[in-house]
Amino acid sequence: MYSIRTEFTFEAAHSLKLSYTSPCSRIHGHSYICGVTIESAELDENGMICDFKVLKQIIAERVEDRLDHRNLNDIFDATAEYMSRWIYDQINEGLNSLGIDARCKRVELNETAKNKAIWEE
Repeated sequence: MYSIRTEFTFEAAHSLKLSYTSPCSRIHGHSYICGVTIESAELDENGMICDFKVLKQIIAERVEDRLDHRNLNDIFDATAEYMSRWIYDQINEGLNSLGIDARCKRVELNETAKNKAIWEE
């Protein structure tokens, strides 16, 4: 299986709706760092899974443009775990829409330097 990985960043705010008392229930922001891994059993006619430029365009249009400098609560339940799965779905939809024979395998979403949520197929 072949795989490639890229990273991107975005800034966003959110507050968590929790069943317990936490400072995270108040609106606050993060500088997110996200790593995306896609994979394929085969390479295309250019010897690639997907051109990194194309993958970065998918990420820009389907993820960054929708999340960067936003209040994430206006979009979805804004836990890092939920967001990592949402990003995974967006990448797969973008790959499919372009007819690229690859799948997103893993999304690693760093909310802070020490805290990361991972969605893996």
